[in-house]
Amino acid sequence: MGVDLIAIAMEAQREFKVTLPRVGEFTAQVPTPEGLPDANYLSDCTAKQLFDWICGTVQAQQGVVPYDAWKRYQRCVGDVLCVEPDEVTPEAWLGRDLGLS
Repeated sequence: MGVDLIAIAMEAQREFKVTLPRVGEFTAQVPTPEGLPDANYLSDCTAKQLFDWICGTVQAQQGVVPYDAWKRYQRCVGDVLCVEPDEVTPEAWLGRDLGLS
């Protein structure tokens, strides 16, 4: 994961009016599959994992997560990955299901 993940983060920053930590801080939190040489390598994550990270930042910076955060997040991901927002489900894998590269 690379450019698309950064693009989603940038879109989310604009949407939620926050400053997200470096994407590397998120990728370091996601478990690395066994056998991969680099602990900072992120092969895939679910939409919910990324959403939770973004919401944690929104909560820390604004004190509250908006009631419509999931719908707004779906739009951000959908716009970047050229998928319908309804395809962005909590269980969807950003890479294998939604085409994140």
